[in-house]
Amino acid sequence: MNKFRYIPYWGTWRRWIGEWAGLTYEVELTPINPTSDFFWDNMGIRIFACDLKGSNVKKDCVNLLPAHVFQLMVDKLGGQRANALVAEDFFANIDFDKFKLHNNGGADFFKIKKD
Repeated sequence: MNKFRYIPYWGTWRRWIGEWAGLTYEVELTPINPTSDFFWDNMGIRIFACDLKGSNVKKDCVNLLPAHVFQLMVDKLGGQRANALVAEDFFANIDFDKFKLHNNGGADFFKIKKD
């Protein structure tokens, strides 16, 4: 089951993709400042590790991504990429040693992908 999380501080959406070593891993669905084409044009596939224990994050989570958010993703990224971001199993392809090496407030999926 997918879980989607809105991060009010950044105004962004992420999808939970798995848990490992006490951390929750998420893929970024919308960039910071989603009103700017620059940020959409330069958005890669970013994976984040979040320590959500003890947080009040449940109020920001939903099981279905709001339709207007998905439509915005389709408009800005194209249908194929939007569908991949909301459905692809990125977690199974993470090399956690590479993630530790490249994580700087998130990591580019293609730099941390298993060989």
